[in-house]
Amino acid sequence: MLEHTNIVEEKEIHDEATEIALLSGCRAIDVYYIATAKRLNAILITSDRIMRKNALKVGIETYYILDDPQGK
Repeated sequence: MLEHTNIVEEKEIHDEATEIALLSGCRAIDVYYIATAKRLNAILITSDRIMRKNALKVGIETYYILDDPQGK
């Protein structure tokens, strides 16, 4: 199961997280998810509208799954 898991340590995304927090004004916990998505060049899928809004502010492709169950 771990072959499909990426482990990202805080020190790997700290600078990116700080920059994102300053640019977006997002909540502290959200900034780690957003910074991780940016670091991994990943799509962020969330059920949190505020997180989605802040991720979009910094250019992360993001889907809010409660709007469209198929993620479109």
